[in-house]
Amino acid sequence: MLEKIKTYTPWVITVIALASALYGYYHPKPSPQGQKEFVAAEVPKEYKAAPRTKVKTQECLVTVITKTEIVIQEKWPDWFKLDDNLQLTAIGIVKPYKGETECASIINLQTGDSRIVTRQLPVPLFGFENTFYVGGLYGVNGGFMVNAGWNFARVGSFYPSVGLAYVQNGDKSAAVAGVGGTFILSK
Repeated sequence: MLEKIKTYTPWVITVIALASALYGYYHPKPSPQGQKEFVAAEVPKEYKAAPRTKVKTQECLVTVITKTEIVIQEKWPDWFKLDDNLQLTAIGIVKPYKGETECASIINLQTGDSRIVTRQLPVPLFGFENTFYVGGLYGVNGGFMVNAGWNFARVGSFYPSVGLAYVQNGDKSAAVAGVGGTFILSK
């Protein structure tokens, strides 16, 4: 039984790593530098087919953020800048989160004020991560270590990876390549 586990484990890890690489290639992550201009948010599937109705307000005016001021301050797209019928009613910043964040704009029909509400959707148990890392340590005794690797999947808080490490201390050195993983203990 132990021999079968030793035989099949590298093949299973290889298949998962290849699936992760393909997923990462066809589903690229957003740039860490962010987007240079505003884009329309994707509407969740369950809300696309939701019925829409026109609601008459109680003769209140809708509160908008003055467009001339915000167009100067931010890089707004032309479809917003050039259309006087489009006005900004609320804006906010969504803090980074490992999963997706759902957002909605809510308007008070009595006052005309609106605000954005958000909620963080739970991260699924399994996922393809495709994150690369490079690191190093320099010891107080003069030794050093350089390492690099690839986290190719996620199972809960466990991130399986393949990696390389080179360690040198004085005249002794070692290079290691292998498969491992990391548990992330904090959020």
